[in-house]
Parts: sequence; C-alpha cells; structure tokens
Amino acid sequence: MKKITLHSIVILVLMMCNSCQKYLDKPFDNRLEIKSVPDFKALTRQAYPTKYDIFTEVLTDTYYIYPALMQAAWKPLYTPIYLYQDDYEYAIKYAASPATAYTHFYNKIYDANYVIENIVNASDGKESERDVILAEALLIRAYCYFVLTNLFGKHYNVNSYETDLAVPLVTDINKENRPTYKRGTVKEAYQLIEADLYKAISIYEKYPALTPVNPYQFTAAAAYAFACRLSLYKGDYANTIAYANKTFESNGMVLRDMEKDRDQLYKSGWDFFSSQLNDPSTHPNIIMASQSAYLHYAIGNSWGGFYVDRDFRKLITDDDYRGLYKNNAGTVIDDCIFMVKNVTDWSDTRYILFGVEEVLLSRAEAYLKINTVNKNAALKDLEVLRKSRIENNYQPLPMNSTNEQVLEEILSQRKIELLAEGLRWYDIKRLGIRVEHKMDAKSETVDATLAPNDPRTALQIPVNARIGNPELENQLNPR
Repeated sequence: MKKITLHSIVILVLMMCNSCQKYLDKPFDNRLEIKSVPDFKALTRQAYPTKYDIFTEVLTDTYYIYPALMQAAWKPLYTPIYLYQDDYEYAIKYAASPATAYTHFYNKIYDANYVIENIVNASDGKESERDVILAEALLIRAYCYFVLTNLFGKHYNVNSYETDLAVPLVTDINKENRPTYKRGTVKEAYQLIEADLYKAISIYEKYPALTPVNPYQFTAAAAYAFACRLSLYKGDYANTIAYANKTFESNGMVLRDMEKDRDQLYKSGWDFFSSQLNDPSTHPNIIMASQSAYLHYAIGNSWGGFYVDRDFRKLITDDDYRGLYKNNAGTVIDDCIFMVKNVTDWSDTRYILFGVEEVLLSRAEAYLKINTVNKNAALKDLEVLRKSRIENNYQPLPMNSTNEQVLEEILSQRKIELLAEGLRWYDIKRLGIRVEHKMDAKSETVDATLAPNDPRTALQIPVNARIGNPELENQLNPR
C-alpha cells in the first residue's frame, strides 16, 4: 500500500510540474497568442487609428464658441480647451479630446508594436507577405507618433527640436505591468517616424502587387501622401513635391465632384447626403477611417457648441460649391453655421485621414516655397482646385500675380477646403498664425489669445497619462 501511495504521489507531482510548465508557457497577462499570418493581418487592421485629433478644430481661428447651443455635458470639456487651458474634464471618454486622443493613439501603437516585433515569427506565409504586413504596421506606428508629436510637442524646428519635448517613444511590447517612459524630443520622434515611414515605403515598392488596396488601409498612395504631409511640416519642399507626384502617379488626381454632391443633396436630403459624403465608391479620398460620430459632434452638429467663424464663412461665397456643407443651428437670431462633412446622427461615420485635395494644395504651396520657385506650377495646381469648386463666374488668378498673392490664395483655399477635417491646427502651428477667442462672438472682449509659436501650441500631457506614468510629471510642457 505504501508503494502504491508513493507511486501515486510521484505521478501527481509530475502532473503538477507539467501543468505548471504549460501555465508558464502562456502569455504572462492572458494576452491572446498571435501566430499565423491571418492573425497578424487581423491585428494590423485592428491597429488603425481614427480622427481622435479632430477636436483641434476648436483651437483654431475657424470656429467660435456659442455656449447657449452647447450640450451641457460638454462644457467642462471643451470650454477650457477653447480657452487654451489645461484643466479640462479629461474623464469624458466618449468625446475627442487631448486625453482620449493620447490613450487612443497609444493603444494603436501597442498593437502595431506587437506586429512589428513578432511578424517575423509567423507560423505560415511567405517572406514577402510578412514583409508587407510589417510595412503596414510601421506606417500605422509612424502615423500615430506623427499625430501625437504634433499634438503634444512644438512644431518641427531645427533650431530647437533637440530640446523640444515630444511624447514617450515606445517601440517594444511592455514586459512589465506598469512600465514608465520619459518623453523623447521632437528630433527623436521625427527620426523614428521617418525611419518607419520610409522603410515601409521601400517594402511597398519592392512588392507592389501585395500592397493593400482597401481605402481604409495604408495603400502605396496613402504612404506617399503621408510622406508629402510630413515633408511639408518639416519645410522639406523638394520632397513635398516629389511625394505629391508619387501619390498622383499611384492614385491618380481625381478631385471630389461637388456638382454631383449638390445634385445628391437636392435629390436625397441631408441624412443620405451626409452618410454618403465620404463613401469610397463615389468619392476619391486616399485613406479613411470609420468611427463613432461622437468625435466630430462639437463642430458638426446643431448643438455641438462650436460654429464656423462669421468672418471666415464669408470667404465661402454663393458661387462656391463648398457652401453646400453649411447648415444652420439655432434660430436666425443665433446666426450659427456648422459644416456637414460627416453624419449628423449617432451612426458610424467616415473620416478622411489623407485626401487628394490636401496633397494638391501641399504641392502648390511647396512650389512657391522651394528655393527654385515655380509660380506657374503653383498656379496650375491652384486653378485645378478652384475651377472644380466655383459653380459660376470662375475667374483664374492673373498670371502676373505676385508670389505672395498666389501663396495667400493657396493658403486661403487650404483653409476652406480642409475645414472641419482636423488639419487647421497644424497649419496654425507651422505657419505661426495668431488666434483670438471670445466667449461672446459679438463682444469686443478677447478672452484668450494664442500668439505665434506660443508654448500652448504644444498641448499639455493629459492628467490620465501622467497618472499611469509619473515620469511625465517632471516633463510637462512649459506654460
């Protein structure tokens, strides 16, 4: 009996050891194990971000606040942001804000990092297939860090980028439960972004037949459009032009047909018009994201509380097709206008991440800012856009217009064309534009002023980020 008992104990111990080993072989925090190429593809698709930075429209010179029409729950969030204050209600998680943007983009970086770190060990698939998945993940990580750096860091400036702080640069999978990270500099951030971006482009160019073609993924054209925007923000105008050209070679240069948009609106009404506005089957955007409509409601709804600046909206004349987007909020006395570029109900909507029009205007601007100025080329690009947007009485700019006059018109068209798409804030930063905000648009009192290159153009690291990473408390943006 003792022998049997001893034998049973030995077997039990061996079974327990085997079970312990199996347990230790599992991911330490119950993460799913991603092993196959289809698994990595699915995780890469999950890693795509959306327009959580669209809240920046309320920071710009194109919107004013009208508290009487604002949803009450949003006032403690958006009113301080509008006034360039750091003490907004960061705990509101369903709306776009600095706090939710920070969390969102880092969540996407985590997924991208997992793919980048582990795709080489995929259990199946060809090397070329794994490389293209790697390239897509690199593009996602680069884009997320590009947005984060331009939100929470100063604009790219070679005279100060070695000391200007960006965000923590995390490039591996967390092996600790509560890791902490210090902020990198703007220079370090751009070095990482460019390394990821250009490595991805080289892989795409090596395997053109395998690159994504889905309008919700980074295609070759979307990668080139990203490189075009990055080059413009850096002041690298030669590459701005070069990557704009590559974008159009890859994607064509088909602008939105706003005459068809007008006919669709008149035929079907606002609800259908807004739901189909960025439908990839009918509108030539380069890459889009689909997300809950909560993100744009502060600027894109009758009760959002932010409306198109009254002086600015006069630039959108009656002959301009883009006036179609105007919609009234409140009463005639309120005199509030918002732009319908996304759905106005609670369904998911499509946000433009990169569009043909932006690339065209970036190239036009670069033609005037490059050392060997090419005014004729800039005018040609400008008029391609203007001609497609003016319904009647289209008149091209005179050929004898000065470089300054042409540039002014390009920037004006950019401001109109990209309205409500979340890009104006970055132009304000890079162009050094002064902004004045009033709590009462009809008053002479200015309640907040943002000077060119103001320290507050680098948004403060959110409280929720600092709670999880106390290293950041010693690296806050100056005020």
